[in-house]
Amino acid sequence: MGVFHEESTEFMSIDGKTIPMKVYVLQQNRSKAKELLQVLKTSAQTHEKYFGPYPFPDDKIAVVETPYLGMEHQTINAYGNNFQFEKIGDATADWLLHHELGHEWFGNKVSVGDWADFWIHEGLTAYGDWLFYLEHGGEEAYHEKVNSVRKSIAHARPVVSPRNSTSDFAYHPEIYTKGAFIIHSLRYFLGDEIFFPMLKAFATDEKYTYENLVETADFTQFVQKYSGADLQGFFDMYLKTIHVPKVKVRKKGNKGYQVSLPNIDFKMPVEIKTSNGYERHMLSNKPVLVKSESSIEVDPKGWYLLKKD
Repeated sequence: MGVFHEESTEFMSIDGKTIPMKVYVLQQNRSKAKELLQVLKTSAQTHEKYFGPYPFPDDKIAVVETPYLGMEHQTINAYGNNFQFEKIGDATADWLLHHELGHEWFGNKVSVGDWADFWIHEGLTAYGDWLFYLEHGGEEAYHEKVNSVRKSIAHARPVVSPRNSTSDFAYHPEIYTKGAFIIHSLRYFLGDEIFFPMLKAFATDEKYTYENLVETADFTQFVQKYSGADLQGFFDMYLKTIHVPKVKVRKKGNKGYQVSLPNIDFKMPVEIKTSNGYERHMLSNKPVLVKSESSIEVDPKGWYLLKKD
Protein backbone atom coordinates (compact mmCIF):
# COMPACT_ATOMS: atom_id res chain seq x y z
CA MET A 1 0.00 0.00 0.00
CA GLY A 2 1.18 3.52 -0.68
CA VAL A 3 0.22 6.99 -1.83
CA PHE A 4 1.36 7.24 -5.44
CA HIS A 5 1.69 9.91 -8.07
CA GLU A 6 0.67 8.83 -11.58
CA GLU A 7 2.26 10.17 -14.75
CA SER A 8 0.85 8.94 -18.05
CA THR A 9 1.01 9.29 -21.81
CA GLU A 10 0.06 7.30 -24.90
CA PHE A 11 2.53 5.00 -26.60
CA MET A 12 2.30 4.44 -30.33
CA SER A 13 3.29 0.84 -31.01
CA ILE A 14 5.08 -0.15 -34.20
CA ASP A 15 1.95 -2.00 -35.31
CA GLY A 16 -0.06 1.23 -35.12
CA LYS A 17 -1.88 0.55 -31.85
CA THR A 18 -2.11 3.25 -29.18
CA ILE A 19 -1.31 1.88 -25.72
CA PRO A 20 -1.73 3.61 -22.35
CA MET A 21 1.69 4.13 -20.73
CA LYS A 22 1.91 4.93 -17.01
CA VAL A 23 4.39 5.26 -14.18
CA TYR A 24 3.45 5.28 -10.50
CA VAL A 25 5.95 6.76 -8.03
CA LEU A 26 5.70 7.65 -4.37
CA GLN A 27 4.61 11.22 -3.74
CA GLN A 28 8.04 12.27 -2.53
CA ASN A 29 9.49 11.21 -5.90
CA ARG A 30 6.90 12.87 -8.15
CA SER A 31 9.60 15.15 -9.59
CA LYS A 32 11.19 12.04 -11.12
CA ALA A 33 8.02 10.77 -12.77
CA LYS A 34 8.22 12.57 -16.13
CA GLU A 35 11.79 11.44 -16.72
CA LEU A 36 10.95 7.89 -15.67
CA LEU A 37 8.07 7.91 -18.16
CA GLN A 38 10.45 8.96 -20.95
CA VAL A 39 12.91 6.24 -19.94
CA LEU A 40 10.07 3.71 -20.11
CA LYS A 41 9.08 4.98 -23.56
CA THR A 42 12.63 4.72 -24.90
CA SER A 43 12.98 1.17 -23.57
CA ALA A 44 9.64 0.11 -25.03
CA GLN A 45 10.59 1.51 -28.45
CA THR A 46 13.93 -0.30 -28.33
CA HIS A 47 12.37 -3.64 -27.39
CA GLU A 48 9.76 -3.28 -30.12
CA LYS A 49 12.43 -2.71 -32.76
CA TYR A 50 14.15 -6.02 -32.01
CA PHE A 51 11.36 -8.24 -30.62
CA GLY A 52 8.19 -6.96 -32.25
CA PRO A 53 5.09 -5.14 -30.96
CA TYR A 54 4.44 -4.83 -27.23
CA PRO A 55 2.68 -8.09 -26.27
CA PHE A 56 -0.28 -6.72 -24.28
CA PRO A 57 -1.58 -3.65 -26.16
CA ASP A 58 -5.16 -3.93 -24.85
CA ASP A 59 -3.95 -3.34 -21.30
CA LYS A 60 -1.06 -0.92 -20.65
CA ILE A 61 2.70 -0.46 -20.33
CA ALA A 62 3.49 0.53 -16.76
CA VAL A 63 5.93 0.49 -13.88
CA VAL A 64 5.31 1.10 -10.20
CA GLU A 65 7.89 2.15 -7.61
CA THR A 66 8.61 -0.58 -5.06
CA PRO A 67 10.87 -1.02 -2.01
CA TYR A 68 12.62 -3.96 -3.71
CA LEU A 69 14.76 -3.87 -6.85
CA GLY A 70 12.33 -5.16 -9.45
CA MET A 71 10.11 -7.90 -10.88
CA GLU A 72 8.47 -8.61 -14.23
CA HIS A 73 4.75 -8.43 -13.35
CA GLN A 74 2.76 -8.54 -16.57
CA THR A 75 1.88 -5.01 -17.82
CA ILE A 76 3.00 -3.30 -14.57
CA ASN A 77 6.59 -4.05 -13.66
CA ALA A 78 7.98 -3.44 -10.20
CA TYR A 79 10.70 -0.76 -10.19
CA GLY A 80 13.01 -0.07 -7.25
CA ASN A 81 16.26 1.14 -8.78
CA ASN A 82 15.98 4.59 -7.16
CA PHE A 83 16.04 6.50 -10.47
CA GLN A 84 19.70 5.70 -11.12
CA PHE A 85 19.56 6.77 -14.75
CA GLU A 86 22.58 6.71 -17.06
CA LYS A 87 23.37 8.02 -20.50
CA ILE A 88 23.96 5.51 -23.28
CA GLY A 89 24.66 7.51 -26.39
CA ASP A 90 21.95 10.14 -26.55
CA ALA A 91 19.45 8.02 -24.61
CA THR A 92 18.66 8.10 -20.90
CA ALA A 93 18.50 4.55 -19.62
CA ASP A 94 17.73 2.52 -16.52
CA TRP A 95 19.11 -1.01 -16.74
CA LEU A 96 16.63 -2.42 -14.22
CA LEU A 97 13.58 -0.93 -15.90
CA HIS A 98 14.76 -2.05 -19.34
CA HIS A 99 15.47 -5.59 -18.17
CA GLU A 100 12.14 -6.10 -16.41
CA LEU A 101 10.27 -4.60 -19.35
CA GLY A 102 12.03 -7.11 -21.62
CA HIS A 103 10.27 -9.90 -19.74
CA GLU A 104 6.99 -8.80 -21.31
CA TRP A 105 8.39 -10.53 -24.41
CA PHE A 106 10.48 -13.31 -22.84
CA GLY A 107 8.80 -14.63 -19.72
CA ASN A 108 5.28 -13.28 -20.20
CA LYS A 109 4.70 -13.68 -23.95
CA VAL A 110 7.24 -16.44 -24.61
CA SER A 111 7.03 -18.69 -21.54
CA VAL A 112 8.79 -21.96 -20.79
CA GLY A 113 6.97 -25.08 -19.63
CA ASP A 114 9.84 -26.45 -17.54
CA TRP A 115 12.27 -24.60 -15.26
CA ALA A 116 15.05 -26.49 -17.05
CA ASP A 117 14.66 -23.94 -19.85
CA PHE A 118 14.64 -20.89 -17.57
CA TRP A 119 17.50 -19.41 -19.60
CA ILE A 120 15.05 -18.56 -22.40
CA HIS A 121 13.42 -16.05 -20.06
CA GLU A 122 16.58 -14.57 -18.59
CA GLY A 123 19.17 -15.09 -21.32
CA LEU A 124 17.11 -13.56 -24.10
CA THR A 125 15.96 -10.72 -21.85
CA ALA A 126 19.55 -10.05 -20.77
CA TYR A 127 20.56 -10.00 -24.44
CA GLY A 128 17.87 -7.39 -24.94
CA ASP A 129 19.74 -5.31 -22.34
CA TRP A 130 22.83 -5.48 -24.55
CA LEU A 131 20.79 -4.45 -27.59
CA PHE A 132 20.01 -1.16 -25.85
CA TYR A 133 23.75 -0.42 -25.97
CA LEU A 134 23.84 -1.38 -29.66
CA GLU A 135 20.83 0.75 -30.53
CA HIS A 136 21.81 3.88 -28.64
CA GLY A 137 25.57 3.61 -28.14
CA GLY A 138 26.64 1.80 -31.31
CA GLU A 139 28.81 -1.26 -31.94
CA GLU A 140 31.66 -0.12 -29.69
CA ALA A 141 29.39 0.38 -26.67
CA TYR A 142 27.70 -2.96 -27.40
CA HIS A 143 30.98 -4.87 -27.47
CA GLU A 144 32.25 -3.11 -24.35
CA LYS A 145 29.13 -4.25 -22.52
CA VAL A 146 29.42 -7.81 -23.82
CA ASN A 147 33.07 -8.12 -22.86
CA SER A 148 32.46 -6.69 -19.40
CA VAL A 149 29.94 -9.46 -18.77
CA ARG A 150 32.23 -12.15 -20.19
CA LYS A 151 34.52 -11.83 -17.14
CA SER A 152 31.76 -13.03 -14.80
CA ILE A 153 31.04 -16.28 -16.67
CA ALA A 154 32.67 -19.10 -14.72
CA HIS A 155 31.12 -22.04 -16.63
CA ALA A 156 30.13 -23.51 -13.27
CA ARG A 157 26.82 -25.02 -14.41
CA PRO A 158 25.22 -25.86 -17.76
CA VAL A 159 22.77 -23.22 -18.93
CA VAL A 160 20.05 -25.84 -19.45
CA SER A 161 19.15 -27.73 -16.27
CA PRO A 162 17.84 -31.33 -16.09
CA ARG A 163 14.18 -31.90 -16.86
CA ASN A 164 11.75 -31.25 -13.99
CA SER A 165 14.23 -29.05 -12.13
CA THR A 166 12.90 -26.82 -9.41
CA SER A 167 13.02 -23.07 -9.96
CA ASP A 168 15.61 -22.76 -7.16
CA PHE A 169 17.92 -25.27 -8.84
CA ALA A 170 17.50 -23.86 -12.36
CA TYR A 171 18.01 -20.26 -11.26
CA HIS A 172 21.71 -19.38 -11.31
CA PRO A 173 23.76 -16.44 -12.69
CA GLU A 174 24.76 -18.08 -15.97
CA ILE A 175 21.20 -18.36 -17.29
CA TYR A 176 21.55 -14.58 -17.59
CA THR A 177 25.17 -14.06 -18.58
CA LYS A 178 26.06 -17.16 -20.57
CA GLY A 179 22.53 -17.39 -21.93
CA ALA A 180 22.86 -13.88 -23.36
CA PHE A 181 26.37 -14.57 -24.61
CA ILE A 182 25.17 -17.59 -26.59
CA ILE A 183 22.64 -15.34 -28.35
CA HIS A 184 25.44 -12.83 -28.96
CA SER A 185 27.51 -15.62 -30.56
CA LEU A 186 24.58 -16.49 -32.80
CA ARG A 187 24.70 -12.95 -34.14
CA TYR A 188 28.14 -13.55 -35.62
CA PHE A 189 27.43 -17.17 -36.59
CA LEU A 190 24.36 -16.22 -38.64
CA GLY A 191 25.14 -12.63 -39.64
CA ASP A 192 22.94 -9.62 -38.91
CA GLU A 193 20.78 -10.00 -42.01
CA ILE A 194 19.50 -13.35 -40.69
CA PHE A 195 19.99 -12.98 -36.95
CA PHE A 196 17.86 -9.92 -36.20
CA PRO A 197 14.82 -10.97 -38.28
CA MET A 198 15.14 -14.44 -36.71
CA LEU A 199 14.93 -13.03 -33.15
CA LYS A 200 11.81 -11.06 -33.99
CA ALA A 201 10.26 -14.00 -35.83
CA PHE A 202 10.67 -16.26 -32.81
CA ALA A 203 9.17 -13.69 -30.44
CA THR A 204 6.16 -13.15 -32.71
CA ASP A 205 5.43 -16.72 -33.85
CA GLU A 206 2.02 -17.89 -32.55
CA LYS A 207 3.43 -21.40 -32.15
CA TYR A 208 5.73 -20.20 -29.35
CA THR A 209 3.77 -17.42 -27.66
CA TYR A 210 1.12 -16.79 -25.02
CA GLU A 211 -0.57 -20.08 -24.04
CA ASN A 212 1.90 -22.15 -26.10
CA LEU A 213 4.75 -22.98 -23.72
CA VAL A 214 8.24 -23.61 -25.11
CA GLU A 215 11.39 -25.51 -24.28
CA THR A 216 15.01 -25.24 -25.39
CA ALA A 217 14.50 -27.61 -28.33
CA ASP A 218 11.78 -25.35 -29.71
CA PHE A 219 14.19 -22.44 -29.81
CA THR A 220 17.16 -24.35 -31.22
CA GLN A 221 15.06 -26.03 -33.90
CA PHE A 222 13.44 -22.74 -34.84
CA VAL A 223 16.82 -21.03 -35.25
CA GLN A 224 18.16 -23.84 -37.43
CA LYS A 225 15.05 -24.03 -39.60
CA TYR A 226 14.89 -20.25 -40.02
CA SER A 227 18.58 -19.85 -40.83
CA GLY A 228 19.23 -23.11 -42.65
CA ALA A 229 22.41 -23.49 -40.57
CA ASP A 230 23.49 -26.63 -38.73
CA LEU A 231 23.86 -25.37 -35.16
CA GLN A 232 23.10 -28.51 -33.17
CA GLY A 233 26.70 -29.12 -32.11
CA PHE A 234 27.06 -25.45 -31.15
CA PHE A 235 23.90 -25.54 -29.05
CA ASP A 236 24.74 -28.87 -27.44
CA MET A 237 28.14 -27.67 -26.24
CA TYR A 238 27.25 -24.16 -25.11
CA LEU A 239 23.82 -24.85 -23.60
CA LYS A 240 24.21 -28.32 -22.15
CA THR A 241 27.85 -28.54 -21.02
CA ILE A 242 30.38 -26.38 -19.17
CA HIS A 243 32.93 -26.83 -21.96
CA VAL A 244 33.90 -24.27 -24.61
CA PRO A 245 35.90 -24.66 -27.83
CA LYS A 246 39.68 -24.63 -27.37
CA VAL A 247 41.68 -22.61 -29.88
CA LYS A 248 44.88 -24.16 -31.22
CA VAL A 249 47.23 -22.04 -33.35
CA ARG A 250 50.46 -23.35 -34.85
CA LYS A 251 52.94 -21.51 -37.08
CA LYS A 252 53.17 -22.92 -40.60
CA GLY A 253 56.06 -21.65 -42.70
CA ASN A 254 56.93 -17.96 -42.91
CA LYS A 255 53.48 -16.55 -43.56
CA GLY A 256 51.03 -19.18 -42.41
CA TYR A 257 49.19 -20.33 -39.29
CA GLN A 258 47.22 -23.52 -38.76
CA VAL A 259 44.11 -22.83 -36.69
CA SER A 260 41.75 -25.43 -35.24
CA LEU A 261 39.23 -26.06 -32.46
CA PRO A 262 40.35 -29.58 -31.52
CA ASN A 263 37.70 -30.37 -28.90
CA ILE A 264 34.58 -29.81 -31.03
CA ASP A 265 32.77 -32.07 -33.50
CA PHE A 266 31.05 -29.30 -35.47
CA LYS A 267 32.01 -26.29 -37.58
CA MET A 268 31.62 -22.64 -36.66
CA PRO A 269 32.61 -19.41 -38.40
CA VAL A 270 35.24 -17.48 -36.45
CA GLU A 271 36.71 -14.05 -37.09
CA ILE A 272 40.52 -13.91 -37.35
CA LYS A 273 42.58 -10.74 -37.47
CA THR A 274 45.46 -11.04 -39.96
CA SER A 275 47.87 -8.66 -41.68
CA ASN A 276 45.19 -8.34 -44.38
CA GLY A 277 42.45 -7.32 -41.92
CA TYR A 278 39.55 -9.24 -40.43
CA GLU A 279 38.76 -12.56 -42.10
CA ARG A 280 35.96 -15.05 -41.51
CA HIS A 281 37.06 -18.70 -41.40
CA MET A 282 35.02 -21.85 -40.83
CA LEU A 283 36.85 -23.67 -38.03
CA SER A 284 36.53 -27.21 -36.70
CA ASN A 285 38.80 -29.90 -35.27
CA LYS A 286 40.58 -30.00 -38.64
CA PRO A 287 43.30 -27.32 -39.02
CA VAL A 288 42.67 -24.46 -41.44
CA LEU A 289 45.60 -22.58 -43.00
CA VAL A 290 45.44 -18.82 -42.46
CA LYS A 291 47.94 -16.63 -44.29
CA SER A 292 49.33 -13.56 -42.57
CA GLU A 293 52.60 -11.67 -42.53
CA SER A 294 52.13 -10.87 -38.84
CA SER A 295 50.79 -12.74 -35.83
CA ILE A 296 47.10 -13.52 -36.02
CA GLU A 297 44.40 -13.01 -33.39
CA VAL A 298 41.48 -15.42 -33.19
CA ASP A 299 38.10 -13.88 -32.34
CA PRO A 300 39.55 -10.44 -31.51
CA LYS A 301 36.17 -8.81 -30.88
CA GLY A 302 34.96 -11.55 -28.55
CA TRP A 303 32.05 -13.08 -30.41
CA TYR A 304 32.47 -16.44 -28.68
CA LEU A 305 33.32 -17.96 -25.34
CA LEU A 306 36.60 -19.69 -26.19
CA LYS A 307 39.62 -21.10 -24.41
CA LYS A 308 42.75 -19.75 -26.07
CA ASP A 309 46.35 -21.01 -25.80
